[in-house]
Amino acid sequence: MSTADEQGPGAAPARRHRPRLLHEEEVRLADGWTSAWRVRCTCGLQGPHRPGRPGKRAAEADREEHLQSVAPPQSERCRDLRSHRTTWWDACPVCAHQMALPGM
Repeated sequence: MSTADEQGPGAAPARRHRPRLLHEEEVRLADGWTSAWRVRCTCGLQGPHRPGRPGKRAAEADREEHLQSVAPPQSERCRDLRSHRTTWWDACPVCAHQMALPGM
């Protein structure tokens, strides 16, 4: 992923991922109407409907799987999440393309 600064002026910023768990009350599945859980992300990902209480755990697992798939490698993750105001799965514009100091 690259930032808008690298792409030049006027370029779109890097996409941020904000997956949420949604509880939908009336969902039509093969066996009838039920309540179900699903994950939906700002990147456009929509997970499958997961019915019932076990469905919430399955949707949480879908969310974690999505975050792991979009996260940068461990060596390129932000070193100071709080002060840089980012999450572990997003590319940090401050830390991007900086090498670690020796001994750190």
